[in-house]
Amino acid sequence: MDKQGENQPNGTSESLGRCGLRAVALLACAVALVQVSATFSQVGLDDVTDQLLPGDPASSGVAWVDVNNDDYLDLLVATLDNERGVRLFLNQEGEFREVTAQSGIDAPGGNGIATGDFDNDGHMDLFITATGWQSRLFHGEGLGQFTDVSDPAGVEVQGDLRSSASFADYDNDGLLDLFVGDIFGSDDLFRNLGNGRFLTSSVSAGVADPRATPHHMFADLDGDGFMDLYVPNNYALHAEYEGKGDAYYHNEGDGTFLNIAGQMGIEHDRAVEAVVAFDSDNDGDLDLLLTSIAFNSGNLFYRNLGDGSFFDDTQAAQLGDPASVFFGATAADFDNDGWTDLLVTDTRNSQLSLLLRNNADGSFSQVAREAGLGGGKNFIASVSDFDRDGFLDLYLSNRMPSTDKIYRGQSNGNHWLHISLIGSQSNRSAIGAGIRVSSGDLTMYRQVHGGNGYGGGPPPVEFGLGRNTTADLVEITWPSGAVTRLENVAADGQIRVIEGIDGYTPVTGSTATSVLATDTVTPTIPALRPAYPNPFNGAASIRYALPGPGWVNLAVFDMIGQEVLLLEEGHKTAGEYQTMWLPAPSRGSGIYFVRLVFSGTSAYRRLVFIK
Repeated sequence: MDKQGENQPNGTSESLGRCGLRAVALLACAVALVQVSATFSQVGLDDVTDQLLPGDPASSGVAWVDVNNDDYLDLLVATLDNERGVRLFLNQEGEFREVTAQSGIDAPGGNGIATGDFDNDGHMDLFITATGWQSRLFHGEGLGQFTDVSDPAGVEVQGDLRSSASFADYDNDGLLDLFVGDIFGSDDLFRNLGNGRFLTSSVSAGVADPRATPHHMFADLDGDGFMDLYVPNNYALHAEYEGKGDAYYHNEGDGTFLNIAGQMGIEHDRAVEAVVAFDSDNDGDLDLLLTSIAFNSGNLFYRNLGDGSFFDDTQAAQLGDPASVFFGATAADFDNDGWTDLLVTDTRNSQLSLLLRNNADGSFSQVAREAGLGGGKNFIASVSDFDRDGFLDLYLSNRMPSTDKIYRGQSNGNHWLHISLIGSQSNRSAIGAGIRVSSGDLTMYRQVHGGNGYGGGPPPVEFGLGRNTTADLVEITWPSGAVTRLENVAADGQIRVIEGIDGYTPVTGSTATSVLATDTVTPTIPALRPAYPNPFNGAASIRYALPGPGWVNLAVFDMIGQEVLLLEEGHKTAGEYQTMWLPAPSRGSGIYFVRLVFSGTSAYRRLVFIK
């Protein structure tokens, strides 16, 4: 029996794969898994720390984020060392250079990093959690520049141990909201108001119940189009919360959540540190891996029954090794064979972390040593294709006194496809979008997510295609409910898909060596440059760059969304442009927004006029 064929959306066996009755579903899953066969390719990692990573960072949170829109993922690391603070490394076509001092990121240190474009202006923003001082929200200004907007945005987060953060559009209004976890108190959920400000909504949304929250993760676990929220309870760090259990907050679709962990089959007594949602068996829904920080307790694996309910399949999956202390985890297809693998970090110096290759039969095998993974006191694992060769690379944060490690993925002949999404009606980062790729006998499913707390965000979504040279069908379901379908997409490349626009654009990447030293690099997506001066009391210079020919609309709006002035409109060719806004004498002081619309995409900049 073919695993993909059994679980096709229109297949006659869907009721078994999606388990109308739990007992029947368990039997169906077991039968399907034992009948799968696959040929695996080698997983290979090269330790390139000494060549690529200057300054010997020892970090806590890690995020890959393109800060300058050149289509190369840059590296952001948060350390607990006040002197080192939060550090930004610019990716120059696979080589790294530290640019923290020029970036405007001024944070004494941090735990976790969340990335996302909260104001839909085309530049990634950052939220950095902290221990003992205020967590900070940084607005991306473009060209690798950031501004601290924590106070004006209304994101005031204090706490002894703010652990994790992530962006997600939980109310599907096209704006990214923000969740911040706390080990010693109530978590915070901030709803994005769309005017550069956030409103605390933890209590009204139903997620204020305190627990020892380390990592967490937003994911649509039941396929209803709304992002649910899983919050572990690591009571080993706070004994007061022992026995409380994890929270599986189901998104009710009306701006509120309901904890349904017990009803949906998630019951255990573990002190859980991290959660990862991923499709382990290519059946089109997300399963859960929970890591346990308590020695001799082991991790947990819950298989999704298709309706957002789960059963404990840890033993069959061979994921319950109790002989260590596990911390972070990430899911990715390291060998590009079309099946999602796992990496689980081990916090003891004497042990290898777990690099678990998916056996395509419901189980996983430890291949860390064979793959070339070294030891160390690993905390966070973050995956990207930073050199854009199609094979995934790995960053391991080790905290002091150990130093971090960076590994380059080895090619093994398998093919791949990476997909970058830009939302228009949905949030621009496309967090919450689902992507299904069919290629030969493979059918894979991924969701765009904002990380699982200590790092991550929405970089390109990676699909391994095995020996197939074409993706027969790519189907994207956007958070807005819109669907994009692409057929016969060639393998071994990255493509960009914009919501509402047919087709796709191949992504080639910029050849710029330093966009922090110059602002004349033409981006691969339209860029609205930071206005100058800002704030201003005379005229403001407004500049933008176009990647190609197209229709342009450039206008100024006030705080309530009314158009103040149309600056430019018409067809333009690729290049850099500049115009001026001189407010009329009757125009009052206040906050205004410049909007650039180009070929179906929009970018925004905030202006402060002081009369």
